Amino acid sequence: MKSNPQDLSDVELLSNFIPGVTANQLIAEYQSLYGAFMNTSPIDLSMVKGYGKSKLYKINCIKEILCRIQKQKSELIIQIKTPHDVAEYACDMEDLQQEEFRILMLNIKNKIIAKKTISKGTINASLVSPREVFSPAIKMMAGNIILVHNHPSGDPTPSKEDIEVTKAITKAGDIININVIDHIIIGKSTYCSFKEQGLLESE
Repeated sequence: MKSNPQDLSDVELLSNFIPGVTANQLIAEYQSLYGAFMNTSPIDLSMVKGYGKSKLYKINCIKEILCRIQKQKSELIIQIKTPHDVAEYACDMEDLQQEEFRILMLNIKNKIIAKKTISKGTINASLVSPREVFSPAIKMMAGNIILVHNHPSGDPTPSKEDIEVTKAITKAGDIININVIDHIIIGKSTYCSFKEQGLLESE
């Protein structure tokens, strides 16, 4: 038996909390220890043979610890300097099971002053309109905004709809003098920056 947890495989680590066969199946399905933890519901675990309330409570505590670590890590980032900063700040979106569109509102020094979820579901012009995006930004007197949404597939490559929606929002921002300084698409352990890809043109 390995005495150092660092020497254990993902399956061996998870097997300390659930049966080894189940641990192996979950990691194979979700491709990572983190995915297995965060995407398995209490109902799923309660159906595992030999998995009592005590173990269920412990694993739910671990999930809550991971969530709080993510949240507190993102809160340490108060100024956006690079697209990577945005990806780190929005790291909780990596494991969402449906698309979610958010905006980060920044002052003229690119410090985050607020964030807001605009829509949940497939991103399109009817769900993410310039009015929905800029209304909270105007109220917060934001100088700049960053658009952020996720691709549950894990591939952050922008779709045609993503590009069209971004152009419409960027053009509206030019009119009301609130700059869209980037649009970040969050994938699985990766991201795509419209700014870096040269996709922020409003026309």
